[in-house]
Amino acid sequence: MSRFLESPSNVKVIFDVGANEGQSVGHYVPAFLCAQIYSFEPFTSVYSALVGRVSKFSGVRTFQLAFGDTNRSARIQAAALSVQNTLRNELSKNCFSPDGELVTITTLVSFCAEQNIHRIELLKTDTEGSDLEVLKGAEASLRSKEIRFILTEATLHPNDGYHTSFFHVTEYLSGFGYYFVDLYDHAFASSSPTRPPLDYCNALFTACES
Repeated sequence: MSRFLESPSNVKVIFDVGANEGQSVGHYVPAFLCAQIYSFEPFTSVYSALVGRVSKFSGVRTFQLAFGDTNRSARIQAAALSVQNTLRNELSKNCFSPDGELVTITTLVSFCAEQNIHRIELLKTDTEGSDLEVLKGAEASLRSKEIRFILTEATLHPNDGYHTSFFHVTEYLSGFGYYFVDLYDHAFASSSPTRPPLDYCNALFTACES
């Protein structure tokens, strides 16, 4: 982002979608001192840990919400590790599970309208395979270029059915005038001899200048 911004102070609003316990917030707060950070985590136990971790930061607001391509409620099956929680574990409406939790899902466009937010400098998504649905729920904001940068978890592995395809995200965002900048967090690269050297990581996109 520093390639495009004159100063980090130009970053006023950050959306941390799939905040988990607030790991990313620890990086954003010192890097973007003027930013209001909105952190979203739907699972109650994980959300409580998020609130406890970021409560010391005055510029961080937390919301127990998930983002998707429609407004709805869904019962989600929790994963063994909270960082692997995903909306793709959504249970059918007639299915009951003691481990399932009813979560609220909204679209980014709906949330921004409710909160009177008209500009997002950085939208980060880490939703374990639901990232494209999050972006589809932001269509109006993408079309009007109200989101400057998008950092999303994605896979380049053709057989990875768990994470969001980098190629699908790229195709979708290019339709709104966003282009790919670079890949980051290569610690996610696979070391297995049976897999390509790069499995999944974080991809940065930015809006083309008009």
